[in-house]
Amino acid sequence: MDTSQVAVMLNMSTSWVYREASKLGLKGYKLGRGRNAKILYKRAEVFKWLEQQKVCSWMLHCPLSLQAVP
Repeated sequence: MDTSQVAVMLNMSTSWVYREASKLGLKGYKLGRGRNAKILYKRAEVFKWLEQQKVCSWMLHCPLSLQAVP
């Protein structure tokens, strides 16, 4: 998937994907060199990352007593 496809899937801008995705753990693969290089993402990794985000957001909003349960 290219950056614009990931941006549409996440409902974010392409500049956000370029700037924030790697900081948040979504790995991009550079294809080419220099200014014209494209950043591509593996579809399976994007879906896996999305699932992890769902789990993390749920853990942040659940009561502390539930977070302690393994």
